[in-house]
Amino acid sequence: MEIVGVALSVTGLWVFLGLNYSLKPYSDPMMWYLFGKGFPAEFGTTGRAYGFPLLIYLASLVAGPFRVFLINIPLLGIMLVMSYLLARTLCRQAGSWVSSWAPLCGAAAVFMLVRMDLPMLLYLTNPYRDPLAFILMMGSVLCLLRFVHQESHPLRWVAASAFLFAMGIAARDTVILMGLPYIIFMIWARLRDRTLPFGKAAVVGGLVFILAFAPQAWQNRLVSGHSIVPAQAAEEIERKGSVTPGVRADFFADTFPNTVAYLWKQYGWGLTGLFALGVGAAAWKRHAGLLALCLPGTIVYFLFYAGYKSVMARYLLVVDMLAVPVMAFGVAVLLRGALRMLRLLRVENSLAPVLGLVLLAATAAILLLQKPEA
Repeated sequence: MEIVGVALSVTGLWVFLGLNYSLKPYSDPMMWYLFGKGFPAEFGTTGRAYGFPLLIYLASLVAGPFRVFLINIPLLGIMLVMSYLLARTLCRQAGSWVSSWAPLCGAAAVFMLVRMDLPMLLYLTNPYRDPLAFILMMGSVLCLLRFVHQESHPLRWVAASAFLFAMGIAARDTVILMGLPYIIFMIWARLRDRTLPFGKAAVVGGLVFILAFAPQAWQNRLVSGHSIVPAQAAEEIERKGSVTPGVRADFFADTFPNTVAYLWKQYGWGLTGLFALGVGAAAWKRHAGLLALCLPGTIVYFLFYAGYKSVMARYLLVVDMLAVPVMAFGVAVLLRGALRMLRLLRVENSLAPVLGLVLLAATAAILLLQKPEA
């Protein structure tokens, strides 16, 4: 039934996007489209990350040069599924006390993401690189979680995580900021489980990352002469003393309070309370995935974009993507606590999946009942 619910939500999203799609053949979408269309000739001549244009180029060989402009519609559906899987996995790994609520956590993540960011999802139907970057980043996180939580700790999951992480950076340079949460998470996991092959994981993950990052390093070298620092960032260092375009320390004083105000408007008391509850419950249970991956990731990206020249809703979507699993965990804890108070815990194993399906169906209904924009 989970698959049916997720399929309903994704179908609802695709119908909504299809009915409300507005072509924007200019600015960033056109830039990425043209890079992808002429990828063989363009690679190595621009400081832009190559991952998304490469996907556009490969997809155009199948879909043609015009239909490929719609590539983000299927990608947004995949992004929704990845959000579901991440929240579901993190809840299941919290322990047997709450594992039956995992489908509800996934459904709650999808529901909250759609309710919060539906206008942004519609905005991203044009060729922006964000959906691909989020898919790769969440895929990398899921592989890392699987490596740590499987009893045999198969190194293939570390290799997969490192590969997807490098590809995420190739899609959007700022994915590299997840490197700090990854390090915190792996150290935490090693301290809790001495059987974890930390050294082997570091070697395997490092080698795979280096190999997967090599095309990006090559492009950086061709464009700016720097292999590690992204070409666009290298140009900014030379011109403005900023490692990232648009981000500077002197912007922080103005943008930080505006970013807080934007996120408060986005979350309000309800979602902020669920986030706090999720963090508190994760701390109580020492949940490494939520406390060492999602929470630090949320903070790192929030602080990073609070130093941008202005509040950019599209850039702050990554904060939502990492905060939503924590909020979803808060939903599960809240509902389980309510059942405990009512002395109805005996029904949680049957009730939780039903509630999850109801939430996914509600998400699909919200999407399908949206009136097309004029």
